[in-house]
Amino acid sequence: MFEYGKAGRQSQTFHVAGADVRVPDLVVTPVTDRSVLVDELFDHLGPEDPGASVLIAHEGRILHEAGYGLADVEHGIPNTPRTRYRLAYVSKQFTSLAVMQLVEAGRIDLDVPLSTYLPDYPHSGQITTRQLMTHQSGIPSYLSDSDFWAEAALGRDMAGLLDVFQHKDLAFEPGSRYSYSNSAYVVLAHLLETVSGVSFEEYLQANIFDPVRMDDTGVDHIGRSSRTGPTGTSEDGIINTWWLDMYLLTGSGNLYSTVRDLLKWDQALYTETVLTQPTLHETYQHATLNDGNETDYGLGWRLGEVNGLRTIGHSGSINGFTTQLHRFIDQQYTVIVLVNNPRLFAGELAWQISEIYLSEQMK
Repeated sequence: MFEYGKAGRQSQTFHVAGADVRVPDLVVTPVTDRSVLVDELFDHLGPEDPGASVLIAHEGRILHEAGYGLADVEHGIPNTPRTRYRLAYVSKQFTSLAVMQLVEAGRIDLDVPLSTYLPDYPHSGQITTRQLMTHQSGIPSYLSDSDFWAEAALGRDMAGLLDVFQHKDLAFEPGSRYSYSNSAYVVLAHLLETVSGVSFEEYLQANIFDPVRMDDTGVDHIGRSSRTGPTGTSEDGIINTWWLDMYLLTGSGNLYSTVRDLLKWDQALYTETVLTQPTLHETYQHATLNDGNETDYGLGWRLGEVNGLRTIGHSGSINGFTTQLHRFIDQQYTVIVLVNNPRLFAGELAWQISEIYLSEQMK
């Protein structure tokens, strides 16, 4: 059997030479309040360190939520469950599900050539919307281009942003490979705007954020930002990171939110507030390549497991922030970790927290 103790470590009983012998990883004092174990993951933070906000829920009931460290180091503002963080690539699920709303409405077909909707986009006759959503389009990711970052602070509109990569050759035949592409999600945002007739921000606000009552979630841009201060590191310690126009990540990573709002989102996905359940479950299916092999990506979701338990979610990383959403839909547990400290990693913390709360159900 396993027994949780201080620092979240485990001890285990082994059968040796006819007797049960407990061999501890550490000296373990059993802890029944798992929140204590989560708190201990952040014990090392100093009084002037940025940190994180976390939330764990079961069937929508919050088991633990807290903020750790500072949201704004310069002004001493602490992180809380209502602190806004840049979501980075966790944003992709919102872009994907917005497109799926138009699929349900019969306005987009996932499997016809993209030229049906964007006739002027280069290579659109070779690519489908499904391939954009599942990172099989062959469009090279503009965020991997050093020339782009050299001029990133200048800002661009949608036409200028598309122009960064749309005239480049495809990296491979669409459908033949999986290759994570932020460019593909910029194209999806462009598709959403073209078909719906409104801006990416207006569409998400009216069709996702308002219905789900995500009052602390939105599209990040100049004049509207997260409440956390993005940070980086230097030899002198933690410093403000470089400025970035978030419009440059439209569709791929330009949203902000809070752990509480992300729980609202998670719970809405058990209903039909955003999509019908059959359509939603289609987004949870592993994508298939031309050769029949499956990938670990669905329609806007990373599909994986934590110690044998299926997870649907996404990770994210952007200047000053890392983010992780784990949805254990079979057990109806939700683990959300948003980080604004470059010395912490949301994915690692979310894994540890998942083990604290779901250890008995894991392999």
